Amino acid sequence: MDKATDIDKRLLELGHPQGLRRRLHIWHVVGLALALMSPTVAVFLLATAVFSVGGTFTIGANIIINLIAIPLTLIIAELGALYPVTGGIYSLARRILPGPIMWMVGFNILVMGVIFLAVSSLGIAPFLKNLLPGFRVPDQLIAILMLLIATSIALIKVELGAIINAVLIVVECIALGTIIVAGFSHPHQSVPDILLQPTRLQSGHLTPVTTGFLLATLPAAFSMITAPELVLGYSEELIGNTKTLAKAVLISSFLGIPLILIPLTAAVVAAPNLVAFLQSPTPVIYSIQQAFGNETATFINVCICVALFTAMIGALMYFPRLLYAMGRDGMWGSGFTHQISTLNRYSVPGVAIVVIAFVSLLLIFVSALNWLVIFLGTCVTTIYFFVGLMGLWSRFKSPQELRPYRMPVWPICPIIVMLFTAFVLTSQDSQYLIGFLILNTAAVLAGAIKNKYSTSS
Repeated sequence: MDKATDIDKRLLELGHPQGLRRRLHIWHVVGLALALMSPTVAVFLLATAVFSVGGTFTIGANIIINLIAIPLTLIIAELGALYPVTGGIYSLARRILPGPIMWMVGFNILVMGVIFLAVSSLGIAPFLKNLLPGFRVPDQLIAILMLLIATSIALIKVELGAIINAVLIVVECIALGTIIVAGFSHPHQSVPDILLQPTRLQSGHLTPVTTGFLLATLPAAFSMITAPELVLGYSEELIGNTKTLAKAVLISSFLGIPLILIPLTAAVVAAPNLVAFLQSPTPVIYSIQQAFGNETATFINVCICVALFTAMIGALMYFPRLLYAMGRDGMWGSGFTHQISTLNRYSVPGVAIVVIAFVSLLLIFVSALNWLVIFLGTCVTTIYFFVGLMGLWSRFKSPQELRPYRMPVWPICPIIVMLFTAFVLTSQDSQYLIGFLILNTAAVLAGAIKNKYSTSS
């Protein structure tokens, strides 16, 4: 079998003629995945919400979460190479899991996408205002403008978006490198103390992190996890074979883990005053400012703005491909299905991009962003529970299927992922459990209505 075409042959076997064009090399795809994963966004923006819940246990929680990311990556590499179809985890769920669970997976991914895009858009505003103190434009207006520009880029050729992202990732590395240097050159906190005696802010004072807050921090920390499935959004555009796809999954994940964990730890180590650090609206910037002064902090503000914008482009190039895949599979009404599965003149799913951008624009006006960030972690945890289930179920459902890549130590990997994510989901606050139940009930109802409509027609 020709290694350059085996992925296309597999796609035809799965009933999908090639629609998207293959023009992305492995470094394009890894770059796009890292851009959307955005270690800088995780460290400088999402971590702020996690620090507010768990204090310095954010570091310990991040270590635990990224240890789980290792078996998770191995599962996704196997399943992605077996089903190299655009749509990421949704496309895997469609082929492996029963219909109601497939709808739950799809809804959780879509909600995760629009929340991430809205949070990233709004996150730019405070950093821009740090750079321009006299800039009095409302945050929502800045977010909308950034979203429109990012949408325009996502609507053009995907390889141009990938090249832009590659350039911007260099800027991200500068920001991450700066905080790592701050941690090594200006250490104020002990890593063993951070890990073994975590503290959080309560009424302006540091207090030990209790079991309740330890448990509450874990689902929030899932919003910062390296996301190996992001590569799968470009399965039908990757140049190479199925093993190339598995390799891209592994590379993106094992690059993402240290790019998040090391700078995050360095930020806490470099903080001269943990109370001031945890009180700051931008804790990591506080550490940089204390270590290197205002000029360096200003430069890093620029880098963060670039990183957030990069993440927006990545989100607008990934999540619409899920909508495209769902439309191609006929999951929506006939009229919407036709529109959502149409490619524009640049061979990208333009209507799907506009739909995702529009819903994210509506979320920009939601004020409870910390709630949204933590609920983002709930969605991620739910999705990864089902990934573990797929890793287990797939081997039983299709034992004779030829697998280009096989995860080691099966079934240990999927069992670990399922047990841990189930524990995290059941340990979170009731408000997020309610949101979880509402979202997944809506998904099951949508699937039931679609099935009834399809049967009656």
